Amino acid sequence: VDSHFPVQSLGKGDASVANRNMLRMFRNMEVLWKALQREESERGIRYHDVLFLRDDAYFLRPLKLMRLFRTQNGYHRKAELFALSCDARAHRGGQEMLPTEMNDHAQYVDRNRADIIGEYYSRLFDNAHACV
Repeated sequence: VDSHFPVQSLGKGDASVANRNMLRMFRNMEVLWKALQREESERGIRYHDVLFLRDDAYFLRPLKLMRLFRTQNGYHRKAELFALSCDARAHRGGQEMLPTEMNDHAQYVDRNRADIIGEYYSRLFDNAHACV
């Protein structure tokens, strides 16, 4: 079952290993998410934005966050989530990302929507019975 759940890997490796790695990554991300929530609660604050980074993310040049909000008339926020468009495979001479793929190495999210990513692991199984 884990060779096709939650996604079917189109890569060269074993799909079940890829899926277990993905689940492990999101489980660990949720642990960090809960730590962020505790920090907010203990300090009586709420962050405006959250930057989710995978541990294997790397940047080829400085990340200028304000460029995400730039328009012709100055700065304006329209989106609640920015999935940074970077294709490390193509940069290293590999196959380009498919149009159906999303790079999940870095995601910049409005705090009011960040729980969707922070709690992805738990929410993944909320309706799992409907898929079986």
